[in-house]
Amino acid sequence: MAYETPLTIAEVMQDIDNTRLLDYDFYEFLRDYHEKTGTHNRKIDLRGSGGVTAVLDGQQRLTSIYIGLKGSYAYRLKYKQKKNDNAYPTRYLYLDFLDDAKDEANKYDFRFLTDEEHRRMTEGYWYKVGDILTMTQPGDAPQYVFEHIAFAREYTKEQTMHANNTLQKL
Repeated sequence: MAYETPLTIAEVMQDIDNTRLLDYDFYEFLRDYHEKTGTHNRKIDLRGSGGVTAVLDGQQRLTSIYIGLKGSYAYRLKYKQKKNDNAYPTRYLYLDFLDDAKDEANKYDFRFLTDEEHRRMTEGYWYKVGDILTMTQPGDAPQYVFEHIAFAREYTKEQTMHANNTLQKL
């Protein structure tokens, strides 16, 4: 659906009066997507809650952002049986600090990787996107780059600057 003008926060989110909470069905944000066992948002009981703000539009986009920042994404591996629990490895969102995306459609290279895939990555420097939430001070991002990339002899000055700029934007 295309909008002629951008929506305002008031049009996308709505504060719900406590006396009307039972008039609606509310759902949690999906945090850990699992193709076999966790594809739907759970219904949430908000009786006794105060200060409820409901998302009226943009639920899919906000859910995607939430999964990337705080959750995980597990989909079935090709050629693995649906009944096999190992066919659905848990993946987390990572960002390559050192290089831009290889395709022309994207500026940054984001990928959902398993812990094992992350350990095997030989090119780039893959940062777990959710870890950005642990940075609370303005100097945390440059400090991270200084400690993890600037001191490593295998990275150039340009790569270090690219990593710093990318992390700052994230």
